[in-house]
Amino acid sequence: MCFQDLEAGSQFPIANSGRKQRRLSCWDPSQDVAVELYKISTTLNVFFRLVNSI
Repeated sequence: MCFQDLEAGSQFPIANSGRKQRRLSCWDPSQDVAVELYKISTTLNVFFRLVNSI
């Protein structure tokens, strides 16, 4: 679920585009990779900060 889903107010969000109705896509698989890389980067930064404080 994403912000677009919440704004739509429905469990199955549908965007009106003229006559056509399509399901909103709000999560790309490449975003999973980006999230994991961010977690790893953040963890390493915290670790290096702790090591430098010793």
